[in-house]
Amino acid sequence: MANYRLLVDSSCSIPEEIDKNYDYGMTNLIIHLDNKEYIDRKEISVEEVLSIARKTNTIPKTSTQSIGDLMEVMKRELEGHDHLFVLPISSKTSSEFSYMNMAVIQMGLQDKITILDSLSLVTGQGLEAIAIMEDFKKNLSVEEIIANHEDRAKRVIMDFVVDNMTWLYKGGRCSGLAYLFANTFHIHPIIHHKDGKMEVKALTRGKDITKGVKRLLEEFKEDLKNNNIDLNYPVFLAQIESEEQIKKSLKELQPLIGDKIIYSTTASAIIVCHTGCETFGISYILKKPRN
Repeated sequence: MANYRLLVDSSCSIPEEIDKNYDYGMTNLIIHLDNKEYIDRKEISVEEVLSIARKTNTIPKTSTQSIGDLMEVMKRELEGHDHLFVLPISSKTSSEFSYMNMAVIQMGLQDKITILDSLSLVTGQGLEAIAIMEDFKKNLSVEEIIANHEDRAKRVIMDFVVDNMTWLYKGGRCSGLAYLFANTFHIHPIIHHKDGKMEVKALTRGKDITKGVKRLLEEFKEDLKNNNIDLNYPVFLAQIESEEQIKKSLKELQPLIGDKIIYSTTASAIIVCHTGCETFGISYILKKPRN
């Protein structure tokens, strides 16, 4: 049986109840805030990012590790394994995918390390990580695992609603016009990952993100009604300062799919650097891509 290893980055979020059942490695993205650098998940938390940003009135920025650092991590994770699969944040969202590929080429380990484009982030990335590790158990070939990933990544839903677009705009993730429009009219955008890119899927209006959350849950229930959700995989809810939205959503969805496959988690600090406060997301895997 082949001995495979998976490496993700710190954007990837898997709820604790499931995470403890898997063994994988993690690289750590970098957060730049108030003229200091922090290693995501090691040196700064979501709460600390928001606290420092509010106190200093600054917007955090992010970066990937250097090629040299990535080489070191991948060499270490490859040790004792036949093949290393690496699943970074979407190539359309971060330069990390390119950096990792350059690192593999510099090491001359293209036959031992495969960089997979997650086309997602946070819990969408987490779902795909779980699916890949489940494929490891099936004793598939490297080529089969790659093919399964490429098919599945097109079916992973990662949608989220944000309170406002300030941090997305400052981080270069949305246009100035969209930012001005949303903030002027108290709009809470629903962001969708399509082909690995973040795009504004819909706009909801209100005092908070409640209407946006309702829209996301309605879309989930429509996919469920159409028998287009692969319930062989879990359903993940992610949040930043939206615990009450999580509680209400779990109460609404658990009667539909049971409480054994739906889990909630808090997104990592690297994600809050782009979404800001009050964020809610949902991730699941479709049986076939939406039209």
